[in-house]
Amino acid sequence: MKFLLCKVDNDYVELLNKLDSKVQYHHGNHDKPYLGVLFSINEVDYFVPLSFS
Repeated sequence: MKFLLCKVDNDYVELLNKLDSKVQYHHGNHDKPYLGVLFSINEVDYFVPLSFS
């Protein structure tokens, strides 16, 4: 199993939020970073958010 810590681009998070309102998107003067762990199990990639609202 391989783990990576990553930051998701705000534009991408905004796009995901438009497709699914459950995706947290913070916008304005103080954008909050969307951080999480990316890992693979049996060649399937998963993103687990560490940040929350």
